[in-house]
Amino acid sequence: MRRVFIGEIDIKKISEKLDSYIIHEEAQEYNGCSYIYEGKYYIQRSSKVTPKKVGQFVTLWKRDESGKTIPYHLNDPLDYVLIICDTESEQGYFLFPKDALVKKGILSSEYKEGKRGFRLYPKWDQATSKQAISSQKWQLDYFFNGTFQGIR
Repeated sequence: MRRVFIGEIDIKKISEKLDSYIIHEEAQEYNGCSYIYEGKYYIQRSSKVTPKKVGQFVTLWKRDESGKTIPYHLNDPLDYVLIICDTESEQGYFLFPKDALVKKGILSSEYKEGKRGFRLYPKWDQATSKQAISSQKWQLDYFFNGTFQGIR
């Protein structure tokens, strides 16, 4: 098992609380994995800095029975999506509860199609467009500045 850190907590030391660890092979580019920690189901990714736009990008999808990529759904068994955001000089992470992602149309529901990927705007990014400013405003409610080593 790869080492997992939440803040400075080494999950290997509390591994009895970590269940059902799965590497998401098709999301390796984003260090994709999932696990259950203290009875809550987490999907984890690392976002990527993009060269032409402010912010970072992350994918968040699965395959349906026919092999088509689709967004995660409200009814999927997940409680949190944890996204690690790092640059050469900054570190932080977003910890989004399921209901926030449903409300913002990232997870699909009977009312929204959902998204297979989306942009993130950590605290250190200066959002300039109207849409980026709006996204950053709600996202920062779920942002934690500081070290998050995650699963690498």
